[in-house]
Amino acid sequence: MPDRRYLVAAILLHVLVGVLAVLAASFSPRKMVQPPVIEAVMLDPTLDQVRAAEEQQAAEEAQRQAEAEAEAEAKRQAEAEARRKAEEEARRRALQEQLRAEERQRTLQSWGAGLPAHIERYWRRPPELASDRDLVVTLRLRLLPDGTVASVRVIESSGNPLFDRSAERAVDAASPLPLPGSEVPPESITIHFQPR
Repeated sequence: MPDRRYLVAAILLHVLVGVLAVLAASFSPRKMVQPPVIEAVMLDPTLDQVRAAEEQQAAEEAQRQAEAEAEAEAKRQAEAEARRKAEEEARRRALQEQLRAEERQRTLQSWGAGLPAHIERYWRRPPELASDRDLVVTLRLRLLPDGTVASVRVIESSGNPLFDRSAERAVDAASPLPLPGSEVPPESITIHFQPR
């Protein structure tokens, strides 16, 4: 049995050396290096899907907004272009109308200036006025669209009623008056009748 005692003593000695080693290690001034702690984060697959869906929705909304802004800008540009064209067309029409009005005015002035000579062809000088050649009467003629004289009226008398009546008869005889080219004659015109 002494072998048994020897074996127990050896075991106790071995345990005592181990305990002393642990105690010595804990009181030593040396710092022990801690192994790095690795945390395992479990990712929730539904959270990733929600984030991806939100990001996709935000991207789609940004694209829709960009498309709406581009469409609005294109609409503004189209409206501005349409306004510019309408203004340009209005200016062109106004200019054409002004040119037509000026041409009409020239035509009517030329026509009106020739009326006294036309009327004079139908005028018969009263024998009583053979010596009086400087008489002038101002007449207002009311015309129909075909050139027919609807009425004639003395606006400013020559001072000689016989001459004034002979001028009125000459206007009636000259009716219908020649038309002013392709223009419609004015409703009324004033002429100065002074035969030569």
